[in-house]
Amino acid sequence: SPGQARELSTTRIQVNPSYQQRGSSANLGINARRSGSSSVLFRDEAGAIKVERNNTNADLMIAVANRISQSSLPNVFASSSRLPVVAPLLNAEDALERTGGKGAGGAFSEHLFPLETIADHFLTHIDFTNPANSRGLTESKAGELLLEFGLNVLTPPPKVPLWVLFLLQFTNLLMVLLIFVAVVCIILFFSTGLTVYDNLYIGILLFIAVFITCYETFSQEAKSDSLMEKFRAMVPAQASVIRDGVMKPTDATMIVIGDLIRLKTGDKVPADCRIIFNNSMKVDQSMITGESEPVDSLVIAADPNALEARNIIFNGSLVVDGGCLAVAIRTGDATLIGTMVELTGDVGKESSTLKKDIDYFVKIVTVFAIIQAAIVFIVGLSQGYDPIQVFINGFVTILISNVPQGLPSTVTACLFIVADTMGKSNVFVKKLDVIETLGSCTLICTDKTGTLTQNLMTVANLWSFGARRVADEFVEAVGEEGKNKTAGSVSQAQTLLEIASLNSRVALESKEGSSELVPNGDATELGLYRFVSAGVLARFNRKIEEFRAANPKVHEIPFNSAFKWQMTVHKMESTGKQTLFLKGAPDVLLGKCGSYMDKDGSIKPIDAEFQRIYTAAYEDFGGNGERVLGFAMRPMAKTIEEELAADPKYKETLRTDMIGKPTDSKHPITDLVFVGLITLQDPPRDEVPQAIRECHEAGVKVVMVTGDHPLTAAAIARKIGLITKPTRDVLAKERNIDPKSVPEEDIG
Repeated sequence: SPGQARELSTTRIQVNPSYQQRGSSANLGINARRSGSSSVLFRDEAGAIKVERNNTNADLMIAVANRISQSSLPNVFASSSRLPVVAPLLNAEDALERTGGKGAGGAFSEHLFPLETIADHFLTHIDFTNPANSRGLTESKAGELLLEFGLNVLTPPPKVPLWVLFLLQFTNLLMVLLIFVAVVCIILFFSTGLTVYDNLYIGILLFIAVFITCYETFSQEAKSDSLMEKFRAMVPAQASVIRDGVMKPTDATMIVIGDLIRLKTGDKVPADCRIIFNNSMKVDQSMITGESEPVDSLVIAADPNALEARNIIFNGSLVVDGGCLAVAIRTGDATLIGTMVELTGDVGKESSTLKKDIDYFVKIVTVFAIIQAAIVFIVGLSQGYDPIQVFINGFVTILISNVPQGLPSTVTACLFIVADTMGKSNVFVKKLDVIETLGSCTLICTDKTGTLTQNLMTVANLWSFGARRVADEFVEAVGEEGKNKTAGSVSQAQTLLEIASLNSRVALESKEGSSELVPNGDATELGLYRFVSAGVLARFNRKIEEFRAANPKVHEIPFNSAFKWQMTVHKMESTGKQTLFLKGAPDVLLGKCGSYMDKDGSIKPIDAEFQRIYTAAYEDFGGNGERVLGFAMRPMAKTIEEELAADPKYKETLRTDMIGKPTDSKHPITDLVFVGLITLQDPPRDEVPQAIRECHEAGVKVVMVTGDHPLTAAAIARKIGLITKPTRDVLAKERNIDPKSVPEEDIG
């Protein structure tokens, strides 16, 4: 097909040495495994198709079998060319420039495609009015594309054989010096008539010391490589892919061109993708473009240059904020990072600090020894001694005596002992000489969630005006309400439960290898989901999914850190009307509310008394290290569809949010009813306080990196021993002074 030819024409295709001719067509076994003896087809400057033998080594094989008619073969390779062999690249601009504006898969043009043509071009199904209804590729079509284009992986660099890795240990400068001295000792033994056995013993002992030292280093590196391979096999990269209308986690290597991929904060982009729906996503592309700041993503290209378009995200980039729905346009070696890897080739690795120091020491010792030995040799000759005896007893002896024969064994033994000790504490050491670099560490910046804490968010407390309950008490209370409810009555607790249940991004996805559906979402959303599942069952005697299906979502604005809230609109089963639900940062939500729901379900205007009680509860929760979420609602006088139809500008601002930068003022969400707060806790790991104490005793400062509210962050830091003194804000409040006036030595 034209699309097939277009893709194949821009890649180096390896073809098995033999194929069977059948009439007017040929069966070509196309093999992207760069291993063993295979051939590469390319067109030279004269336009003739050439075959190049290729014997590069790589373990990865992507089997691609296609039947291509003999008559179409010249067209398939009409524009193919060999990738140029160039010096190592600095950035992605160089990669595109040196391939004529192309990646390994050809010139980038997908960023300029109109939205309406993307689905047809990539043979996938996209619902542009409601992305949740997009069906993506079918499983059968994805399977065909996988066979056609292969796995979504980069061809790995040639693996160094173990015997080569072992021999490389002997190229260490200090090892070379010791081997030289050992050889000289053996030569001296034979040159003195096989009578002076001291030289023989020294030479043999030096050879043994060198062998043992090199073997210890080799065994550690070989063990590390083996463990790394096991780690890669244990934790394959996953991506949320829509196929047949179902979103499910998929091995990133199985992604094909045309797959619809959902990306959210923290995800790594698994392929080159074109964005089709955008939720104010920011992407870290520093490893691709070198830009240190995250880039705002768009749906419509901002520039004809693919690297500046901002509607294409590249394989290997990291989503740092927001999210999007994107379609895969290039996979594997055809991606931009694949082009960069192809062009950069083998780049020398940076030596460790310890190796640099030892090499420098060896050079100094060698120069000093040669100068000293040369002086002795010259003085001996000037005194009339026999040159051979002066060389043996003077030059060589002084040279050998200055060589630190025991240094390699001592250093390696110390590092090996440290690596073994660290291994018992579940610290994986890839290379021995990096241990010294770690020992020079003076500052550790660590993430909070999942590193200092257990990454198991659980609901702790619920607060509404006039009512504060722990999680279990709340479930019991709404259960009693369900048994004793009055027709038409709506309580404060029920409303809070409804908002938390329906305003949720948790989706049921099939578990890999089985038909079982499991909830998928971030830690906070999953913590809420587990809690409201029990609450809905107690209050409505329904499973959570049945309750959500009975109150369908008709509109949504996903959470984004720019405005710190998430909005959904649902058609409620109880009223038959639409209700707007808002969840997010309590202080932001409160600014959108003009009233609050009292404990009896009545609506009252927000006053000073409410503000006082709310602030005390909020600060108390935050001071205990709990993550606090606010919940608000508003029954809609008109449906969201009617609002959009009646206000074209509002509709356009929503579209702008999908393709541009959102601002809070664009969303006319005001006059809400504040319902309550729900707090969640992520308990610290048991071993963290002791680890932090040991770091402090060793003079290493530990910094916690988190996006939590300062009160929450400070409370958790106290629990794990990171803060031992009052914070600046606490001291300023106690002393009734400006926080900037608090002395640094008083701050925890």
